[in-house]
Amino acid sequence: MRVKDVQPLGEGYFRREGLFDAVDDPDLGYVLRPGTRASVEGHPVSINSRGFRDREFAPVKPPGMLRIVALGDSITFGNGLDVAETWPKRLEERLTAAGVTAEVLNLGVGGYDTLQEVALLERVGMEFDPDVILLAFCVNDLGLASVNLPLVEVSRYPRSLLVCSRLAQWWVADRSRAAVRDWAHRHERVREQAFAGTWIDADPVVADARAELERDAPALPEHAGDAERLLSTWREWYVSPSRLAAFAGALDRLATLGRARDLPVVFFLVPLIAPEEPRSWATIYELVDHIAGRSMDCVLDLRSPLAPAWNESVRLRGTDAVHPGPAGHDLMAAALVAESARWLPVPDGVKR
Repeated sequence: MRVKDVQPLGEGYFRREGLFDAVDDPDLGYVLRPGTRASVEGHPVSINSRGFRDREFAPVKPPGMLRIVALGDSITFGNGLDVAETWPKRLEERLTAAGVTAEVLNLGVGGYDTLQEVALLERVGMEFDPDVILLAFCVNDLGLASVNLPLVEVSRYPRSLLVCSRLAQWWVADRSRAAVRDWAHRHERVREQAFAGTWIDADPVVADARAELERDAPALPEHAGDAERLLSTWREWYVSPSRLAAFAGALDRLATLGRARDLPVVFFLVPLIAPEEPRSWATIYELVDHIAGRSMDCVLDLRSPLAPAWNESVRLRGTDAVHPGPAGHDLMAAALVAESARWLPVPDGVKR
């Protein structure tokens, strides 16, 4: 069965084929497949032998090298960008230009939430003996917002089945959607059980923010802007005690790891690219910063330094208020360098 221009598995599946592997790890769920080559939104993607989108790195650092590990989701990974355009690589270039002998490892994975990012650091990132950890938080990292999950499930089926007919693709797509729903449910239950009864439940700042978000939940206007549409979808995450507790628990785990290794860990939020945001987004940003501040020794607020140029012109695409394009990534790197006195160590032997 062949139907022209119909893609049951979704546009671009065969270009991303083989990019992900499902794993039997409740904290991860899926990973990038080591050594694979693919195309994401028209840009080549190469995954190194340790399963992240970057060049190969030796576990032992070169003498005098400052090594930074960057964690994040599809923003950090660089959907729709060449790897050289992502903020970790732009940061590496800007630090080098400023006289800092540094390398920045990009461990971003599209669709990951904060706990998955921390788990990847524990399982892969720490073997590279980093000097600093940078975690870029996107506002959708509190929930499961990954378009990659169906691709992960489809990867379980033989390729020969998927190319033989559109009928087979429809069957696989339907089964994969059901599997994703089941995985998402289990994923949420694991987090609820792991982080039940934390300080989130009794914190007055969290309670006030949740109440404000629930109170300011108007119906979506007919001509809603990009930020309003996203708010209508994601608001429920920020009033959910279990999601907030899982986020706080992941940051506690990250902070504990950093302190055990005497390792600076830096948290920063990537704001929406939407100059006219509803007031509720400011509440969400303040809530995120409050939770991060309970665990992290360094929480950077990049909203002010980004604000003058953080508008539709730096979006990856016109209606996408989440993902910055190349100019946006460079702005993020510049803002991090401008704040580097707060987070950048100078180990013995590092040129600066």
